[in-house]
Amino acid sequence: MTRYAFAIALLAAAAAATVRADTIRYADRVVNFHQGPDAVLFFDDSATAVGQPSLEHTATVPANADADGNPTLVSLGQGGTLVLGFDQPVPDQGPSPANPYGYDLLVWGNCMQGGGTISGRFAEPGFIEVAQADAAGDPIEWFLILPRLFTGGTASDLPPGLLTAAHAYNTTALLDGLADTVPANGAALAGYLASGDLADLVLDDPATFAVEGVGGAGVDIARAVRQSAPGVPLLDGLANPQFIALPSIDLLRITDAGDDDLLPNFLGAVSTEVDGVIVLPSMASQAPEPATLAFLAAGAAGLMARRRRRR
Repeated sequence: MTRYAFAIALLAAAAAATVRADTIRYADRVVNFHQGPDAVLFFDDSATAVGQPSLEHTATVPANADADGNPTLVSLGQGGTLVLGFDQPVPDQGPSPANPYGYDLLVWGNCMQGGGTISGRFAEPGFIEVAQADAAGDPIEWFLILPRLFTGGTASDLPPGLLTAAHAYNTTALLDGLADTVPANGAALAGYLASGDLADLVLDDPATFAVEGVGGAGVDIARAVRQSAPGVPLLDGLANPQFIALPSIDLLRITDAGDDDLLPNFLGAVSTEVDGVIVLPSMASQAPEPATLAFLAAGAAGLMARRRRRR
């Protein structure tokens, strides 16, 4: 290998060493919050849903409070709603080998996986809507993220109006597109934040009870459908939901899916809790950033020009 080829190889290695995943983002602000009745006592600060969620969550022991005893979640209460905004649009990134369901967002709550007297998952579903914002920052139109129910590895649509008691609290149902239905894994998120390596950002398979990666309820913007009312899909003449191809969204609204779902004895009410919303980086590839490619191209061009001058 000539010294010029060797130098170009070093530049390439330097470029590869600088390749890191896009910076992970979170919801930036609370736009609106209405807490319904029977919310969890003291879980009333909607600001807890902004920014990085707690890294103390495990699949079996959710982090409801920090080390000082301050709540890390907000409880929506019966029929309560929370609207969150993003300073930069959240793009629909589409499926990829590392993200086969095309998730764009993860919603973390305090869903718990089994343990003790609970079989299945302690889920408190909240339906999710998305919108693009106009010049004033107001939603142009709200669209429902149509949830899915996974049975035997097969997915089927599950409009929020069809949710039953079998889909909440002590549930063996596997869901996506509904808040507070998939446990969160703080250690997995912490590992990714420390490395910045896209290979460390592992998403969960919604068709299994295992929490293989960071957890949280997956939201695919491509699952957005028109509504006849909040949480109610608008059907066409063949009784099919009308999917909308949104390139990106600016706003997300989470609504507790039940307004009269009290549990027996001391268990209280099913009330969606939210700890945070993660905006996933593009998982389609790990290509170098444009600045890195420009650096490599300039370095290679300079070396080749120098070689020509020496001839």
